[in-house]
Amino acid sequence: MSGSINLYFKRKSDYDDSLDLDSLIKIASSIQNSYRNFLEINLLKKKELKDFSVAKKFLENKDKLIISDVKHGSFDITLEPVKTINPSQDLFQTDEFILQSFQDFDKQVISANFDEKTLLNINKNYTETERKLIWGKYFHIFDSNEIEAYKKNKDQKVSIDKPNPEIVKIILPNLKKTEKNEKKYGWVFAEINSQNDLNKKNIKKVHSINPNFSTDLIKFENTIFVLNSKLEFTLKVEDNVFVIENDYLDFSAWGDGEQEAKEAIYFSFFALYQNYYLEKDENLTPKAQELKNKLEKLIKKVVNL
Repeated sequence: MSGSINLYFKRKSDYDDSLDLDSLIKIASSIQNSYRNFLEINLLKKKELKDFSVAKKFLENKDKLIISDVKHGSFDITLEPVKTINPSQDLFQTDEFILQSFQDFDKQVISANFDEKTLLNINKNYTETERKLIWGKYFHIFDSNEIEAYKKNKDQKVSIDKPNPEIVKIILPNLKKTEKNEKKYGWVFAEINSQNDLNKKNIKKVHSINPNFSTDLIKFENTIFVLNSKLEFTLKVEDNVFVIENDYLDFSAWGDGEQEAKEAIYFSFFALYQNYYLEKDENLTPKAQELKNKLEKLIKKVVNL
């Protein structure tokens, strides 16, 4: 793998594929931020450099991508990791860690094919927050459907596409962000000091906010279920026990806290998958077959990490 990446970007258009300046800045910023985060996160995973201040000092002036060549066209650009001066040899060179990280960044982010093995490595080696800082930043390039991206190898252009929504959800499960000024409303389960007077002054302890929730992506241990539609859940508190129910599949689970109850309901869904979805029809009662049919309509894809 070489020490440079040649990328080509253009705008989809019938008359002119030139990029506007805003798009150019967005592309450059997304790649640089993703690469910088990739360097810092992987550096902090090294035992000898786990201290953030030490890692920052190590990366000082080394976490940038350099434009080594630009060709006439929409945006045909060659990127390389930054080189630093070696005083003893009086020449510019790239640190071994920086060069290897640059090559890994190309392989894992820009040129990744996101097959199941790749997804397993990404989810195993990076937390959800780390994935947002790396792949989330890079995917910003593709927020607009107007941009086409390619990686050039000599005269050959290979299209670079944002992964399909199913894969994006696996890498970045919580994509939605609440705007600062957006108003949200929800039920609150709370313990109050008085049975007769429901007043916020009498609230002793808040148990759960927004108890009703839905999801079209369920993860239990190393299995991810991508659903065709959102599965609706209702959460309630009974005698300090958190109970989650689903009417469509008619199943429930409980726990001492909200998170424990959610983990239990996802385990229960996994159990339904194993005991009904994977079971042969001849081994099921008519009622069990109805449940299996519901699961077959609901589950779009199963990914085993």
